[in-house]
Amino acid sequence: MSSSNKNIDQLFKQKLENFELSSQDSSWKMLQLLKEKNVRMKKMFYAKVILGLLVLFSFLAFLFFPTNSNLNESLVKNNNLLESIGFNTKHKIEKTYTNNTSEEATKIHAEKNLFSDQVLVNNKARMHFTAVNWKEESRFINSESFTTYKAISQTEKEIQQKLNQARINSAYDEYAPVINKNGSFMFFTSRRPVTSKEIRKGQGRERIYYTESGEKGWTKAVLLESPINSDQNFNSAVALSNDGKSLFIYRDDRNGNGDLFESRLLGSKWSTPEPLPSPINSTFHESSLSLSADGNTLYFTSNRTGGSGGMDIWYTQKNKAGIWGTAKNLGSEINTNKDEEGVFIHSDGKTLYFSSKGHKGMGGYDIYETTLENGVWSKPVNLGPEINTSNDDLYFILEEDGSDAYYTSINPNAPKKKDIFKINYKPDFNKKSNQEKYTLLTGTVVEKNNLSPIKAQIEIYNSDNNTLLAKIESDSKTGDFFIQLPQGNNYSMHVYKEKYLYYTEKISTNSKENKQLMQKKILLDELQSNTRFVFKELSIKENKNIFDLELQVALDELLAMIFLNSDLKIQLILETGNVKEFGAKKQQILLDECLNYLESKGINKARATGKIVVKEQHKKQSATLLVNISSI
Repeated sequence: MSSSNKNIDQLFKQKLENFELSSQDSSWKMLQLLKEKNVRMKKMFYAKVILGLLVLFSFLAFLFFPTNSNLNESLVKNNNLLESIGFNTKHKIEKTYTNNTSEEATKIHAEKNLFSDQVLVNNKARMHFTAVNWKEESRFINSESFTTYKAISQTEKEIQQKLNQARINSAYDEYAPVINKNGSFMFFTSRRPVTSKEIRKGQGRERIYYTESGEKGWTKAVLLESPINSDQNFNSAVALSNDGKSLFIYRDDRNGNGDLFESRLLGSKWSTPEPLPSPINSTFHESSLSLSADGNTLYFTSNRTGGSGGMDIWYTQKNKAGIWGTAKNLGSEINTNKDEEGVFIHSDGKTLYFSSKGHKGMGGYDIYETTLENGVWSKPVNLGPEINTSNDDLYFILEEDGSDAYYTSINPNAPKKKDIFKINYKPDFNKKSNQEKYTLLTGTVVEKNNLSPIKAQIEIYNSDNNTLLAKIESDSKTGDFFIQLPQGNNYSMHVYKEKYLYYTEKISTNSKENKQLMQKKILLDELQSNTRFVFKELSIKENKNIFDLELQVALDELLAMIFLNSDLKIQLILETGNVKEFGAKKQQILLDECLNYLESKGINKARATGKIVVKEQHKKQSATLLVNISSI
């Protein structure tokens, strides 16, 4: 019967050689199906041959080379070969431990290999087992930074700070200069007429202008548009935060009482000014303010009740929740029964400048200096005839290094006109016993892959006493941030952003330079499912408690990232070598301590699990904690 079928097939093929079929013909389609089936049968035949050879090869290798190392090498080669022809193979053997810490137990996990129905396990595994070099299935991620240092050059600053009087001062009143930390740009208030009605009157309402300094001096002043300037109010810039991200503005209301407002820099645009909360603003008149370098103390002037009389200097401090506390009067040593105005706190946090009509002076408002020593403000000192005149001298501010000062006074050539003046003021800061040296920390936070700017949370801790020094944010449009750090201390910086791996770094400011610029570019790596990162390297020493304060600090950093990402689930992996002093029981105890610590801080068990992996190639006397992102 079979012979007859073969003859029929041959006859059918001969007939087809001289016979043409249309592609629309049903017989043609049948022939196509037969052809495709024939190709599939051939592929299956070759696959069976290859698989048979692999099984034979593995069996021979097992007989003649029974050691673990040769077995591993054989398996790896077989898997690589299978993968090269399109098969997805996995062969992984790990040494893990059960939760029973009373005895050491070995549990071997191995996926069945493609060419055998049995799991390959060494009979001596319970005594000693050499794990197969298992393939890492997850991608490693890593947030990092690049740092540069630069001493601030006074010569460079002097070139930039040439004040072009003609581009700032005009035929009208200019006053209340506000500069950034290095004096590269300035906000100021002017009464220049803008509308046709104001031009006819010869004077305009208070409006805020902006200018920048360069090699050729100050650029032409630009009138800031809404929302900084409001057509319904008098507007005056009064202060800038140390990071340059908050501009504080004075505006009056319909009753003539002024309040203080804050506008935030969002990329290249300023937000709509919002009134500052109580206890800063009140039903009384608030006119000027100055914010400390760390952003936690705000000094302002107000004529509210409870003071010495007239406009007084008050202050309020921010608590840990970020809320301003009760406003307190600076005291009778500073405040008089007359007006105090134009308060300015230096970046050292201890030197305060203000104008007063009540202290003994040269006439009108004079500018004074006082220092905070042991919690008490010193008796104010008049800055002298080089600055003060018989007219009103107000709104004194200093650049970061205390050399160039700007203030408002009467133009000697136009006795009724207010102008902005600059003076090289050297109050001999470096010789003051209470003067601290600073390092300027500036930086940019960007996405690691595409370098796009990131708005991230940045926390700076004093490592010496583990206290929070400052909590700031990088700019959403540029990624920039700035903070001033007292020199001679050790700090830790922590950078967090939802959906990104956090970044942490220890910072030392033990610089010989009086002023030093530290510039950082921080690259945050994106969190993705099935990714992992090296969490902590541990040193294994006999009689040493590995779960120490340093590990707890690292776990707190991990906690912050978990809390920031509500859907994040992790697996804590303790990777070790075969170290007798750090056996299965100690390994399990350490892993349990870490997981229990996370749970004690509010992390559900479902969000944080753990396992132990023993690798022969792991360096001795050490262990590595890895974090695997299982889902996000």
